[in-house]
Amino acid sequence: MLRTGIALGVGFLMLSIAGCGGNGPVTGPRPTTPGQVEAALTPEEIVGHWVGDWGEMSLRIVGDEIWGAYNHEAGTIRGKFRDGVFRGWWTQLPTRQTPNDAGRVELLFSHNDQGQLVVDGRWKSGSEEENWNEDWDLGWIASPVPEELITRFNDATIFVQDPELEVVGPQ
Repeated sequence: MLRTGIALGVGFLMLSIAGCGGNGPVTGPRPTTPGQVEAALTPEEIVGHWVGDWGEMSLRIVGDEIWGAYNHEAGTIRGKFRDGVFRGWWTQLPTRQTPNDAGRVELLFSHNDQGQLVVDGRWKSGSEEENWNEDWDLGWIASPVPEELITRFNDATIFVQDPELEVVGPQ
């Protein structure tokens, strides 16, 4: 009886956990408590070739920022990498503007159970919307970055900074 009760309790817990990870929008900040991110990762470790939900993506260091180019609608991202999390702004064609073609993005970098570097990402349109879409997951791949993505870095104007971030110049 006790064994059956424990098994039922564990089964219920597993179903409850599985039910919390749906593909629908979620609200609130990205978790950044110890054990959930790998603060030891450096920007140099995340640059390179990735593949996932929105196609292939190339990440680069540009100054003190991370810039990325991805396949879907000639998309780009631009932001900061800190404590294992990239926070920035995404844009894509046709307009590269809100409400439909730009918004916030957060990418949580970690190693999976096999030791592979992976991304659990989320995005939203614009910056005001509370709901995040949880479908920007990526895995690092050791292959050459497609030329289409490499050449996109030649046009710095398509890598848009979050419009709500204050730009501080030399003083």
